[in-house]
Amino acid sequence: MISSRSVPPACGLALLLAIGTAIGTLPVLRSTADMLDEQERLRGEIALMRDGAEVVDRLREKVALLNELGAGRLTPIPPENDMAELIRTLSETMDSAGLRDRDISLQNSKQLDEASVLPISVRAGGSFDEVREVIRDVESMPRLVRVGRMRLRIEGGVRGEVIRHGELDAELLVEAFYGPGREGEAK
Repeated sequence: MISSRSVPPACGLALLLAIGTAIGTLPVLRSTADMLDEQERLRGEIALMRDGAEVVDRLREKVALLNELGAGRLTPIPPENDMAELIRTLSETMDSAGLRDRDISLQNSKQLDEASVLPISVRAGGSFDEVREVIRDVESMPRLVRVGRMRLRIEGGVRGEVIRHGELDAELLVEAFYGPGREGEAK
């Protein structure tokens, strides 16, 4: 039989044993939980690396496809400023469209970050279809050009009146691009 005097020390001993066990096992439990969290984080990083490689491969395929599609559509910026050929092409384009009262004049070139641009003012008269044909042909030239501004005026027309026939006076600003640093080298 257990005496009543030995119960309090036994309870105290059991309490100390429980506290010691708790104090000893709590850090182990915390470090185990931290290691499990770190393991989960590393698994996620590994999954991202695998997925990242797949994403990079897919992006490479897309870039290759876009390069292939764009190869036939992109017009390179010519390295030289061969404006004589451009003016000849513009003149031939307007001749073939049947435009009248033509005037082509060069303006001062401008230096951009990656290229230079030479604005060319074009004035001509003709039907809407003739003017549209010239604009279409100019924008599909084998060198990089852009119609920067266009002003159409109907001869004898009244503002607000819709006229579907007759002659137009067209003013275009055609911008021809060429390699940077070539200003004043018109051939």
